[in-house]
Amino acid sequence: MQFQRGKNVPRLSNYQDYRPYLRRDFLRHCAYCTGHEDEMGGEEHYEIDHYRPMSKFPKLTNKYSNLYYSCHGCNKRGAKGNNWPSKYLYRRGFRFFDPVVENAYQLHMRDTSSGHLIKKTNVGNYSIRILRLNRQGLLTLRGGRRTMRAILRKELGRLLRVLERTKKLGYQPSPATLTRLVLVRQRLQTRPILNLLPDWWKA
Repeated sequence: MQFQRGKNVPRLSNYQDYRPYLRRDFLRHCAYCTGHEDEMGGEEHYEIDHYRPMSKFPKLTNKYSNLYYSCHGCNKRGAKGNNWPSKYLYRRGFRFFDPVVENAYQLHMRDTSSGHLIKKTNVGNYSIRILRLNRQGLLTLRGGRRTMRAILRKELGRLLRVLERTKKLGYQPSPATLTRLVLVRQRLQTRPILNLLPDWWKA
């Protein structure tokens, strides 16, 4: 999942005041694990992360492009917190993925049938390990999403079969209806999460 920052964000003196804008830009998802507020217990479990930590990059404390919306599980001490790779590691590609400029779940890691993320790059290796992206709660979350996708595929297939039968009986769905169904089927075949799902399932 890749996020886009909104335009016309005012310059504020306290980074905490950016919270409503970050919540909007990250669609109420954690920038790192993609967990939605509705999946993770509500807005109170989310906070503002400094992608480059304040302790190491104090000049970026209030810079909006350095702020990310994160769940507590990904941002707490022992996970991302104030972690930042050394210059040695960074030069060798061991760094946190940047969910604004890259789709990490396609480029740097892959999801398995068990819900575990497997590294594809050094970025994926570093991010999975430090952010603890294979913690039990996230395995459960990814399993639930997988189940939802399977249900949607099954229901869409059933709907398409019903339409085929009604056509044989003389009922002709409108061209617009058929076009929409074909597009939905294509998305089911090519996308990991569908536009049919609520916003908080998109990841």
